[in-house]
Amino acid sequence: MSGTEKLKLFVIGKAKKPRCFKGIKSLPVDYRSNKKAWMTSSLFSEWLLNFDRKMKLENRKVLLFIDNCTAHNHDIELSSIKVHFLPPNTTPILQPMDQGVIQNFKMFYRKEIIRQFFLIRLGEASLANFVETTTGMDDKAFSALNNLEDVVAERSNMKQTLITDFFKEK
Repeated sequence: MSGTEKLKLFVIGKAKKPRCFKGIKSLPVDYRSNKKAWMTSSLFSEWLLNFDRKMKLENRKVLLFIDNCTAHNHDIELSSIKVHFLPPNTTPILQPMDQGVIQNFKMFYRKEIIRQFFLIRLGEASLANFVETTTGMDDKAFSALNNLEDVVAERSNMKQTLITDFFKEK
């Protein structure tokens, strides 16, 4: 495991067709929606099947460790993925992503949001005026779509060692 391979992000929102996506032909993430913007068993099954297809096309076999969230239950026949559930109540101890990678990602993302805020705040134009003159979109479209793009950019900027270090025995 090198930490260099990152799957396309799977984002769950509340709006089925967010206004900010109007006219956008391709998103930098896989986007789905439901009323609470939560992972559901049907969304997880969809993601898992797509991941299995990808691994099959690449002629790869994968062992996937997941926590015992109720949405993660599945009754799907998989050809390239073997799913192993972590024991109950051990996620904070055994799941490396929860031990720092996600926290680190959130820190980078929040830093970028604050940086953008101050760039706009220190400038002479308002956010709405800034967005309209630079993108031709309203400020809500700018912020939601830009946030998705920022998430993808921040994730791709994460160093390989940050990911692999959390998988090493502490």
